[in-house]
Amino acid sequence: MPVGQIKLPGMTERSWERQTSSWSLWSRALTLPLIIIAIWLHTTIGWAWAGLLCLAGFIWLWTNPRLFNPPKRPNSWYARAAFGERIWLNQRAVPIPRQINMRAIALSFVSGLGLLCAVVGALGNNLPMTVIGVVAFYAAKFTFLQLMIRLHAEMRNAHPVYKSWDRTPDNDNLVKSTRHKKVLSQN
Repeated sequence: MPVGQIKLPGMTERSWERQTSSWSLWSRALTLPLIIIAIWLHTTIGWAWAGLLCLAGFIWLWTNPRLFNPPKRPNSWYARAAFGERIWLNQRAVPIPRQINMRAIALSFVSGLGLLCAVVGALGNNLPMTVIGVVAFYAAKFTFLQLMIRLHAEMRNAHPVYKSWDRTPDNDNLVKSTRHKKVLSQN
């Protein structure tokens, strides 16, 4: 697989760019509590409605990276975390430091356990278990994002594709516009 062409279902280059938006990150981060609440409410609203609410949350998670514009500058922490995640997913093409990979796997595992705990807790309407699961999920996820920022910092010069993610295109229209005005004023 060529570098930079990471194949995830429905994720295009444009989707990856849009995923680096702060709007995309924070609205995805707020989706888990809504899904957990929907699961929790299965005893009140019934499985059909709870299932539809969960489905709406999953559709939102899939659609989200396609909705928001990419950030104007690619140097925000969430953009660097998304770039690091792409580098991590692309490690077969460009190897990454083993220690970072092992930590990322461990954090993903803890995050998954937290999610499982939150879902099981919500299914049983067990508040302490649900809260512990959500807290474990978010603690592991945000630690993972911080690790991805570190990975991006270490690997950004490892391949030309990675270097290109850090560049903001210059707006040469401003230069042409200014030059054009000067030419017009001289005539």
